[in-house]
Amino acid sequence: MTTTSQQPDGNRSPTSEDEQEQQPKGVRRVLAWVGVAVLAGAASTLTGLSEDAIGWGVDAVRAPFTDDKPAAPISVRIEQADPYDNCLNQEGMVFPGSINDLSGFGKVHAGPKPPVTTEKQQQSLRHRRAWDAAHGAIPSDMTTIYVHVQGKSDQSVTLTGLSINVRETEDAPSGVRMTYTPGGCGDDNESRFAVQTDRRSPRVSFITGRSDSGAKRIEGFPVRVTTQDTENLELVAYSLHKDTRFTFSLNWVSGDRAGSYEIAADDGQPFEVTSSKNAKTYSYTSWENNKVAPDPSKTWDGTIPYAARRH
Repeated sequence: MTTTSQQPDGNRSPTSEDEQEQQPKGVRRVLAWVGVAVLAGAASTLTGLSEDAIGWGVDAVRAPFTDDKPAAPISVRIEQADPYDNCLNQEGMVFPGSINDLSGFGKVHAGPKPPVTTEKQQQSLRHRRAWDAAHGAIPSDMTTIYVHVQGKSDQSVTLTGLSINVRETEDAPSGVRMTYTPGGCGDDNESRFAVQTDRRSPRVSFITGRSDSGAKRIEGFPVRVTTQDTENLELVAYSLHKDTRFTFSLNWVSGDRAGSYEIAADDGQPFEVTSSKNAKTYSYTSWENNKVAPDPSKTWDGTIPYAARRH
């Protein structure tokens, strides 16, 4: 296992090495505050706009801005997209081992039985997340992290850049990649950045975005936040060949003060993403009796995930 650390510039556009012209493989992206829950207990797939479907951990959706770094003039709320959400162009999860080790996948991922309530959805998603974690699941090929930033006072804070800190890199595991069949989708309204985590010198690149007013942006930084003006960042981290663990650093300036805020997963742990190059892909379809079947159409091809490309 190797360890690297890189401090890239969040304003740079992808280099030719980072970006490839590919036809979109996946469906359109949905509002960052919205997700689609696939519930097999219903007569068909639930594709309504659901606040509870956006966060991988549902508790994070309603969590307040955190103040775990009192010296910083900003508060941050972090959410991670559901790895199975096709509307957000996520690529599923990689499980070590064989498909025989995942015999309970369909039952756990079927969702609650009707009548479906918000409480049932939350319980089902927590149960699913715990089951996946217990079986060693890792986000496949990419993961999307939402960072909502708010100032702590009326004095503006300027966010000046974003960098990635790769903590560990190792070979992608062999095993099984599990994906969902697609649902319905919409549009987004955030500033999106992308980074290939398994590059020798990974660099965060601004892809696209819009301001709160809907105006198109041409660069990611600088932006200003206060208690009234928040900033929503969408970070797409992807790995083409390796398994990587990483955090981000968000740089800020306020008056004569400057610093950085580390963006990490639960309990300060690094995020993780792995290439599915050594995994066999299966798709799960809830409306076909929770069917799990091989899906050659989603086999790893080494291309940059759709969500990480400019389009």
